[in-house]
Amino acid sequence: MKPNIAEIKKMLAAATPGPWEYSYEYDEIGPRHDTHGDFAICKNIQWYDNGILISRAPETIESLIGEVERQTEENENLGNENIRYTKALEFIIAAYEEEGTDIQVARKMVKLAREALRKGEQTNG
Repeated sequence: MKPNIAEIKKMLAAATPGPWEYSYEYDEIGPRHDTHGDFAICKNIQWYDNGILISRAPETIESLIGEVERQTEENENLGNENIRYTKALEFIIAAYEEEGTDIQVARKMVKLAREALRKGEQTNG
């Protein structure tokens, strides 16, 4: 199941602003400036490790969303680059087949493909 990043961002925005902190003494989680019962997000955590996990969840989730978005963008960029290289190779192969098997012709086609890639970078980037 693919996570719905927009929905997760809405949940984070609607939650009590952080950072949150776990108070072992009061056995509750609340905003860092108020962990003594006045504005607890949740109480009766029961275990210290649960309290730490819950209190750090918003910051951790936000960080993970940023990483997912960064990797998604990187994957899209790599996909676009792959398309450009595939087109360049198809160009080389077609020209190579058209001109024959001479190595000088192949070098010329590689040079032309590189130029085509550079032009694509200039227009796309």
